[in-house]
Amino acid sequence: MLRFAVPPGRLVDLLPVAVGEGAGWELAAGDALTPSTALNPRRRPDAAGRFGLTVDLPKPGAATWLDLDGERIALVTTRGRRAAGMSKRQRFVDFELLPSRFGLAVLALADDLAVRPDLDGVAVGREGGLAVSSVMQRAETALAEAGAPAIDPEAWARGRSGNLRAVLRSQFAAAAAAPPGERGPLRVAHARTLIAAGLDLEGLTALETAAADDPLVAMQRETSLWRGLALLRAGRLAEARAALGGDVLQRDSEAVLWRSVAEAGLGLWREAETGFGRTLNLAGRLPEDLRDFVLAAAAESAIESGDIDAAVSRMDAAAKRDPLVRDRLALVKGRVEELTGQTVAALDRYERLEVAAAAPVAAAAGLRRTLLALGTAKMSSGEALARLERLALTWRGGPTEEAIIAGLARSYATAGRFREAFATTRRAAMAFPASEMARVLNGEAQSLFDALYLGGRGDALPGVEAVALYFDFKEFAPIGRRGDEVVRRLADRLVGLDLLDSAADLLQHQIDHRLTGQARAAVAARLATVRLMDGKPLQALEAIDATHLPELPADLRRARALVRARALSDLSRTDLALETIEDESGPDVARLRADILWAARRWRGPARRTRRCWARSGAAPNPSTRPPAPM
Repeated sequence: MLRFAVPPGRLVDLLPVAVGEGAGWELAAGDALTPSTALNPRRRPDAAGRFGLTVDLPKPGAATWLDLDGERIALVTTRGRRAAGMSKRQRFVDFELLPSRFGLAVLALADDLAVRPDLDGVAVGREGGLAVSSVMQRAETALAEAGAPAIDPEAWARGRSGNLRAVLRSQFAAAAAAPPGERGPLRVAHARTLIAAGLDLEGLTALETAAADDPLVAMQRETSLWRGLALLRAGRLAEARAALGGDVLQRDSEAVLWRSVAEAGLGLWREAETGFGRTLNLAGRLPEDLRDFVLAAAAESAIESGDIDAAVSRMDAAAKRDPLVRDRLALVKGRVEELTGQTVAALDRYERLEVAAAAPVAAAAGLRRTLLALGTAKMSSGEALARLERLALTWRGGPTEEAIIAGLARSYATAGRFREAFATTRRAAMAFPASEMARVLNGEAQSLFDALYLGGRGDALPGVEAVALYFDFKEFAPIGRRGDEVVRRLADRLVGLDLLDSAADLLQHQIDHRLTGQARAAVAARLATVRLMDGKPLQALEAIDATHLPELPADLRRARALVRARALSDLSRTDLALETIEDESGPDVARLRADILWAARRWRGPARRTRRCWARSGAAPNPSTRPPAPM
């Protein structure tokens, strides 16, 4: 462990970086640094009613206990790309949360304090529970007591039996013949029959027509719930979630249940699981087909949240009469087998579902089979990549497409197809801008970009490809000092390709907008060198003079002096060029003086200095290397 005093007036930052094939940390100091994402502790009671505390920390590592000056401190770092830490010290009875930049630091005040990293957070507790009354937690909205269900099983069954065509015609005619003030409820009854019969879009149209004609109908709870159900069954999940989340339905238990189904379909697993935990008991009051529809979504939510027991119990509670529900629950069963180590059984189930299940389940099963077979070395990376590419072409929408894109981007990166990896990550950000998966992929793309241009992974890339890759995907370039170093290395590649103007433009932007102090002076020397190579000595001289500082390290000052002298010589200002390096010495300086004098056609000086260089090197003069005699 390294401990040091922070200089006054300076901010210190700690960033994860790629070091060769592994990972490391970089300590940076500056006047302005990017703030961390603030972590917020919250209370969480266990089954026995004892209180613990959790902190949502993305991708937590293992807990490490340190003994510092007699105090026990638990450290948990995060593997997330974005810095996350405690913005200020927080004191509790049994422990303290210390200010941190990249993870969590817990100062134990009780001997039996336990700090346990979880999948997406850190739990702090004691065997007998914590005294955490000082933790502020936003109270959950209390749900209203569930009354009569808006979707009654008996009415639902009546809408699905008998001569449906005659019933619908009769209801439509009654609504059309009724006076305007009585037409709204009749249209709603007609809409319910349509939705029960599976004509969801037609029922939605009837509901919206009734609500537009009658404001009282529009304000009714039942109208909103039936509209949300129709949107759900029609696959318009975002609209369903919005329709079921208004002020009227915010505390309605039945609305929360259906809203959780919509959130599960959108891949918002945490929100869905919270809603199911509060309202899933209401599913028993629904018609059987709707109950299975809800239980299938709840089982998917549980398995995605890592709760295998809840997934199994919800799966077992479903009647599984509907073929699509049966396929969805079979996929959940495969996920359970996969998570419990039954790889062969899971692969076999996925393969059967991929061939025989409905299209949404077949696509998800194909994805799970590919990823599991690749992870267990039962499928080659080339075959897996080809399968993922086919899936990306044949399936659109929902969490399945997100997972396909994520698997494709990671497979491309592993295969060294960096352009496709970055393009696929960009596609994920465009298709799912608010998705957690898109944010994770963006962080992985930034790490890959860092490894390519700073970690040595991209050394084998041809120069043209490396330059093109940077300019096509520079939104993934690291920020701060590491981003500046990427630009400087890229400028060197541009010079190697003889693209001197482009290299100079990159370095000029760094000088004008990014750098200060010694770093700016050093990059200015590189810019001046590029300008000289491009035959622009005046611009080289301007770059050196515009970044002059009185106090610079000796080696940097010397390098700038040599470049400045060369620029002055190319401008035919011989005496000023010689004066610039009169206090410098060394073989390179002697050769530069000879070049300056030679360019000025002062023949005696170059000949004398050339003989000195030969004498120092111990090499005999070669007549072919001597300058020609002056004419």
